[in-house]
Amino acid sequence: MADPVSAAVAVGWAMKAAGWVASPIISELYKKASSLLNFDASQKLKELEPKILLLQRVMEIVEESPYRHRLQQLFNDLKSAFYEAEDILDDVEYYLLEKQIQDDYLKLEVAGPRRNKSHVKKLLTSAMKKCNFLKDQDCGMSKIELKQSLEKIEKVINDACGFFEQMNLPNKSNVNLSKPANSRGAVTTARPPPLVIGRDKDCDNIVAMLHDKEEDAQPDTNRAQCYSVIGIHGISGSGKSTLSQLVCAREQKDGHFNLVMWVHVSQDFSVDAIFRQMSEAASRTPCPQFNNLDTLQTNLEKKLHGKRFLLVLDDVWYNNRDVRQYEKLQQILSPLNAGEAGSKILVTSRTKDALIALGAVEQRCIPMSVLDKDVFLKLFKHYAFQNVCVAADDRIRLEDIVTHIAKKLKGSPLAAKIVGGQLRMRPNIDYWRSSRDGNHLDDTMGALWWSYQHLDEQKGLLEVAMKARIWKMFARDTLMY
Repeated sequence: MADPVSAAVAVGWAMKAAGWVASPIISELYKKASSLLNFDASQKLKELEPKILLLQRVMEIVEESPYRHRLQQLFNDLKSAFYEAEDILDDVEYYLLEKQIQDDYLKLEVAGPRRNKSHVKKLLTSAMKKCNFLKDQDCGMSKIELKQSLEKIEKVINDACGFFEQMNLPNKSNVNLSKPANSRGAVTTARPPPLVIGRDKDCDNIVAMLHDKEEDAQPDTNRAQCYSVIGIHGISGSGKSTLSQLVCAREQKDGHFNLVMWVHVSQDFSVDAIFRQMSEAASRTPCPQFNNLDTLQTNLEKKLHGKRFLLVLDDVWYNNRDVRQYEKLQQILSPLNAGEAGSKILVTSRTKDALIALGAVEQRCIPMSVLDKDVFLKLFKHYAFQNVCVAADDRIRLEDIVTHIAKKLKGSPLAAKIVGGQLRMRPNIDYWRSSRDGNHLDDTMGALWWSYQHLDEQKGLLEVAMKARIWKMFARDTLMY
């Protein structure tokens, strides 16, 4: 067996690699490149995503595998190909930006005041000299190079999948290649974990909102509704689903609502599937196989009629640029007005936009609270020491070590669960001490934050990076003005 330090580094590398692969940067690159190269990004991603899912899952389980070095090389090749394509894409986008700036300047030349024209011309001339933007023929060459780089990414992914076929990995048979990477197969239920730490106060606050009669008298829209919407938002792994499960369990015992329904909303959901889940949650019986969506909706309305309900819509994904997705969310709401006044919808999502799209007002969009340091330490110890039997003296030493490790995890419940689980599997002082003293946990945290932030936040980071590079072109002259 590998020594504790090597094992710790292996775990850190595997989690970092899995986090990078799971992040949306590859899909973002393809979507941006598709508009320049005129190809169907959705079709290409549909082909690649099952392979990326396999790559991610193998990275998660490889850890101390003898194949780790070969996998590390494939992972490095993939990152290299990605960054090469990203650089070329930047060049092409900068060329297009130059054209846009020139067009805007021509408009200013016609309409703008003389002193503004002079300043803009100065900025434009200075920026163009500094940036050495691409000419038309260079842009054409860059597009060819971009296409070649995308093909290189595909080749690395395909080579990796071919290599996996030769590996004898544990649980490899459980990898479902037919499932897209972002479909997120882990479906949540209304039942909370046996032990929930540090969320009692948050649960009390949400329950108070659900029972608030004054809030019922303030409809979220102009049309009369029997329900109002409360939302919880926060990054993945922050405890949104767990908090909602806690609320659900409380309400099922309390009896304030006639019906308590839980529906997990997948990223690429279908309206009829959501209606079926609602129907089964309302009646506790299998939903009849209606082939017509209108019939399914009418059946659901009958089950909700005259009943005050609580509906939890867990893990809703929403892109505010996707009109079709907004329309589907509105369809989900369409049968719910058959209920009794005072009904509530509790929504969890990574972004506030999803909550607002479903009808929550700003005051009812609740961010996940950060756990107190002592509470977080208690949570981390729960994961690290669960069912672990060690001598009393060793336990004292491990308790001290785990206190220092907790400080590296930035208060993330997801990190506490993952890292605590790794420590629990190796309850020896040397391994835990190497985890405390090494820097691999810092790298792991970087991968976790990159991998599990909401897609829209990733887009925001990409946009900020682009704007930062553009800012460098103009900052000096602008500050002197």
